[in-house]
Amino acid sequence: MKSKINFRHLLEDLGDAYTYSKEEAVLVELVANSLDAKCKEIRFEVDLGTSSLTVKDDGEGMSQVDFNSYHDIAASLKLKGSGIGFAGLGAKLGHLITEKVVTETNSDSYRGSSEWKWVGDELEWHEINPSQLNSNGTAVTLFLKPDSKLLDTEFLIQCIQANFGSLLDPFISEIYRWDNIYPRGIALYVNGEKLTRKHPVDQKNIKIREEIEVLVGGKRLGRGVFILAKKPLDEWGIHLTTYGKMIQRVSDLLGPVAKNPECLTVWFEAPQLVSSLTMNKQSFKEDGKEGQEVKKVIRHLQEKLITWLKDIGESREVAKRERVSPTLEREIATVINRLPELRFLYSGHFGQIVARPDTNGEPAALEAGMQLIRGLMPGEGGGDGVPVYPGDQDGEVLNPEKQGPRKAKRSRRTVRFGPRIERVNYPGSEMSWMEGETLLINTVHPTYLKAERKKSLGYHEAFCTFSALCEAAPLEAEEKFPILVRALEAWGAV
Repeated sequence: MKSKINFRHLLEDLGDAYTYSKEEAVLVELVANSLDAKCKEIRFEVDLGTSSLTVKDDGEGMSQVDFNSYHDIAASLKLKGSGIGFAGLGAKLGHLITEKVVTETNSDSYRGSSEWKWVGDELEWHEINPSQLNSNGTAVTLFLKPDSKLLDTEFLIQCIQANFGSLLDPFISEIYRWDNIYPRGIALYVNGEKLTRKHPVDQKNIKIREEIEVLVGGKRLGRGVFILAKKPLDEWGIHLTTYGKMIQRVSDLLGPVAKNPECLTVWFEAPQLVSSLTMNKQSFKEDGKEGQEVKKVIRHLQEKLITWLKDIGESREVAKRERVSPTLEREIATVINRLPELRFLYSGHFGQIVARPDTNGEPAALEAGMQLIRGLMPGEGGGDGVPVYPGDQDGEVLNPEKQGPRKAKRSRRTVRFGPRIERVNYPGSEMSWMEGETLLINTVHPTYLKAERKKSLGYHEAFCTFSALCEAAPLEAEEKFPILVRALEAWGAV
C-alpha cells in the first residue's frame, strides 16, 4: 500500500521547523506519542548489531482505523490540546533519518504490525506478523545508519533529560499523578536500566529549594519548584513545561528582580498551556487567546517569584523607587481603554459601591476585604487614603480592632484600572519592563537621563510605558511597533 501523498518534501519541510537536530526531534515526537497513549513506562532499546532503536510503551495501543491513519501524514490521531503530541507526527519524522520503520501495536480491539520505507520519493508500507508485544502498547523501531546519534545511549539520556526532565524530578513528577495527567506515573528505561529520579540541579549545588503552586481566583495555574543554587548554572531561568515536555526557557525576567539571576532556576508545569503550543513543541504562541494565556501564567508566576525572592533576601534592591504622577497613570489608563490590543492586563472603568468614612471615622488596620479609598481625614493635609471595611447595613463599617460599629457612608465611585507605574534606579540595560502588573521605568538608563536634561520626561515616561506594554502584550512581533505608534498618538490627544 502507498501513502496518499508525496512524503519526502513535506517531511523535509516539517523537519526544518525544529531548531534542534532531526534525531532529537524524532525522539521527542516518539516520546510525546507514547505519553499521549496513557502509558506508565517507556523503554528505549539500542541494538548496535542491527543499527536500530526501539521505543516501546505500554499504552492503549491503536485501533485498526487509527493504525491505517498512522501511515498517512494528512491524518492526525489527536485533537490539539488533548495531549502533548497533538500533531500526531511520531514515527513519520523518523523517515528523515532511517532506512525503514517497523511499527507494532496492540490494543483491546486490534493487533497489527507494519514495515514502512522509502521507494523513490514515495513511502510504502505493508503489514507483517507482529512479534514484540504480548500486551497493550506500541513499539516503533527505527533502522538507522551506523553513525546515527540515536545509537548513542548518552545522547538518548541527554535528550530525555533536556526535554522531559520534569518527569524525573521527585516533586514535579508527582504533579502528573495529582492532576490526573499521567495517573499511573511515568517510568523511563534505557537499555533496561531505569532512569533515576533526580533534581534539575545537582543536590550539592542547591542552596534553597521550595515547592510552589500558583492560584488565581481559586484556580490553579500550575505547580513547580524555585531553586537557588550556590554556584552559577548553565541552564538558569524560568523553565515552562506542559504535560512533562520542557517548552520554553525564559531568563530575561530574572535580571531586574533577582540579585543573582544566574544562580536561579524555576521549573513550572502548566498543563493548560498545551493548547498554546507551536507545532514543533519548542515554544508557545504569542498572539491571540493562546498567547494571552501564556502571558497570564508568566505574569502570575513572576509575582510569586518576586515574593519568594524578597522572603529569602535575594530580591534585587534598588536605590530609589517612587511612583509616577497620578496624572500620567490616568492618561495611560485612558489610552489602554481605547486600544483593545493593550487590554491584556487591565479592564476599563466601572462603578461600584464602596464604604466611605464619615467625619468621625478613624483609619483601621488594612484587613482582607478592605479597599483603600483616596481622600483626606479631618484635620489632615494629605494622605493616600483610608482603609474601610463595609458593614452589614448601609452607614456602618465594622472596626476590626475595636468593639462596636464604626459609622460610614456608602457612595458610588468610579474605579480606574491601569498599570501602577514606578520609577526605579536599576543599574542595568533595561529601559522599562513589567514586574507582575507594575510597570517600572529605569531612571539611570541613558535615555532617561537625556530626557531629564532636555526637560522631556513626560514624553519619555509615556514612551517607556507603552514600549513595555507592547513588549508584554500577546502580539506578533511585527504588530508591536504599529501599536506603539498608535498608543503614543492616542496619548498625545488625551
